[in-house]
Amino acid sequence: MLANPGENCQTWCMDRPRMSISTMEWVQELVPCRIKSIHIVNQPYIFNMLFSIFKPFLQEKLRNRIHFHGEDRASLLNHIDAKSVPTQFGGDMYLPHDQGLELLRLLCLYDDQYQKTSEYGYISKQKGKDKKDKRICET
Repeated sequence: MLANPGENCQTWCMDRPRMSISTMEWVQELVPCRIKSIHIVNQPYIFNMLFSIFKPFLQEKLRNRIHFHGEDRASLLNHIDAKSVPTQFGGDMYLPHDQGLELLRLLCLYDDQYQKTSEYGYISKQKGKDKKDKRICET
């Protein structure tokens, strides 16, 4: 479920169309999961216009699984059980507002494993530049 995807449409229109096409191809061809549906709520009118531009790049199967609800909470609840919809969208599921911190904590549990994995591949030779540790988790 995407909430207010057009929040920053002006910035998106300027520099992200090519990235959006790449993302759509990635979702359709490379994501190792099955997308049953995508529900978009609180979208501004301009988002609908932008979507119509990119719609031809989507496979028909995925196009049929994308649903726009706008402000219509009843429409959303016709597709998704209220216990699985956050309260701010008319459902019964409580979600804390600061989910990012919990996600960061979860990802930090795997920080060492990520660091080891990121060392595989090609070695970059840059003169005069030391490789910096890009960890964001406290150890």
